[in-house]
Amino acid sequence: MAYSVPGGMDWSQGPLDTVEQVNLRIKANFKKVTVVIVQTKTNWADNAQVPMLWDLIYDVRNFVTKNVTVGVGGFTPRSLKKFSYAFATVPSGRDLGKWKAASINVKRVQQLSGHNFWCSGTVPDVALCINEFPGVNLADEIALTNAGHLWGHVDQNLRTTPDLVGAFLDLDF
Repeated sequence: MAYSVPGGMDWSQGPLDTVEQVNLRIKANFKKVTVVIVQTKTNWADNAQVPMLWDLIYDVRNFVTKNVTVGVGGFTPRSLKKFSYAFATVPSGRDLGKWKAASINVKRVQQLSGHNFWCSGTVPDVALCINEFPGVNLADEIALTNAGHLWGHVDQNLRTTPDLVGAFLDLDF
């Protein structure tokens, strides 16, 4: 899962150095949060239908069947600024050429709200390179950074907080 934390870089609101502080900031600003569920699989052929179906379920406004809902405690995906579902895979090198836009497995993930990615170069109408994920799914949040673009934001944060990655990993999710 990838998500934004509203005001995450605004230290005047206090630091975000514990999971509890992150949760409080998100809960207080839920309507400003972007969430992307990322289903990751190495075997695209056997798993492409699952993200397609989850994306459909999350997109339904009201189920005809009673007792079927999406969300808990009054929070639903529609309560967020943006909610999407993405698929990412690591295709083996020998399989790259077999993926065509007309393939049923490609068609199943082509229209995902969070898009379809793989750990290879972008192939139009098949899959985007995984390095495009932040720009596709968190563009608004990246634009709000001081740098205004992803690589400048990453560079700026690593320069000001050299142990940023370690500090994040120490949050112990």
